[in-house]
Amino acid sequence: VILAAIMAAFRATLTLPGIAGIVLTVGMAVDANVLIYERIREEIRAGRAIRHAVDAGYKRAFSAIFDSNLTTVLTAFVLYKLGTGPIRGFGLTLTIGIVASMFTALFCTRIVFDMWLAAKERTSISIGKSIMFFENAKLDILGKSRYIGAASAVAMCVILLVLLVPKGKDHRMGINWGIDFTGGVMLTVKTEGVPLTSEKFSKSIEDLGYKSVDVRTLGAPQDGLFAVGFRGAGELDGAKGQAFAADAQAKVVKLVADMGGKAVVQSTDLVGPKVGKELKWDAIKAALLSLLVIVFYVWFRFGRNGLGYGVAGVITLIHDSIITLGLFIVLNLEVDMTVIAALLTLIGYSLNDTIVIFDRIRENAGKYRKEDFKVLVNNSINETLSRTLMTMPATLAVTILLWALGGDTLRNFSIALTFGILVGTY
Repeated sequence: VILAAIMAAFRATLTLPGIAGIVLTVGMAVDANVLIYERIREEIRAGRAIRHAVDAGYKRAFSAIFDSNLTTVLTAFVLYKLGTGPIRGFGLTLTIGIVASMFTALFCTRIVFDMWLAAKERTSISIGKSIMFFENAKLDILGKSRYIGAASAVAMCVILLVLLVPKGKDHRMGINWGIDFTGGVMLTVKTEGVPLTSEKFSKSIEDLGYKSVDVRTLGAPQDGLFAVGFRGAGELDGAKGQAFAADAQAKVVKLVADMGGKAVVQSTDLVGPKVGKELKWDAIKAALLSLLVIVFYVWFRFGRNGLGYGVAGVITLIHDSIITLGLFIVLNLEVDMTVIAALLTLIGYSLNDTIVIFDRIRENAGKYRKEDFKVLVNNSINETLSRTLMTMPATLAVTILLWALGGDTLRNFSIALTFGILVGTY
């Protein structure tokens, strides 16, 4: 509600990548609350009185919430300043959403606790029971790191090789770039009188002699509204592009008429290859600068060893993005601006998880001063395991619903988020 109110006050336009920012906001809002409640449970298990446990829970969770949220705000700000329209929408909603979620997690929920505790003298609190597996977790993560790291490195190398190895003349294996990046023509077509699915419509248009046609339903299937994309012709600038678009419109209208229905082309968008290249470069530039900002902020916050933390965090973000792109290569799914927004969302989500673990390592450094560094890291991962695995289903619930109910327009976006969250948690 706060996010919607602020966007309405500034008359901000809500784009599809903007919705990606809202999705991440929902996941991170849950995350901040889980961090606080897990901390309160830890204090109760340590034998503290209820009021002291609540107070200590909020205080001890603050640094993890602050660092993880602020790094994401900084990356969102970079995306807003450097990105184009869709990327700016993502950065704007994410920034507003994080500020709103921090306010509600740290201030509003604390008021509810204080009012409830002040109502009468309470000696216990019902905050749920943690699963015993998490309480007693002693997984040897670093003991398996050599094998896990090798598996990830091999997967990343294979994906990068697929991107670089030529498939044939003027073609490349790998990413199936959308019209946003290759250039092309996008028609919005309203059909009546004939039942059509996106798959059937796409196949029928390709039978007319067109290649690289992408058809998506807009709204409910029974509405008969489609986005029809003709991808990748380098000559689609200027008069040739206009002629191609006019010819495509006429053939699509005739095709539907031959099927016994009626088609009306409601809009035609022409994206030149030069614009596509600029969009691709803007997205890459914004993402790279975001990663640089993360390194420097983590370096600043974590002191002497901060550069190592920052570089490690960025390596995991690159890993998550490349592995998720690998899924799109394997399934030959189109990568457009909505998928780029999903990858940017994953950068924020994965970073949040990582910072929480780093924060616990920093906190435990004094406690395990005489122990090996491996023991410190393993114990810190195990202590935050409950929080890491509990926030994942909350965010996955949103992305799976988007996948199931969002239609063709949101399908690739939600696939990237769902798979990426699993990879990010790993």
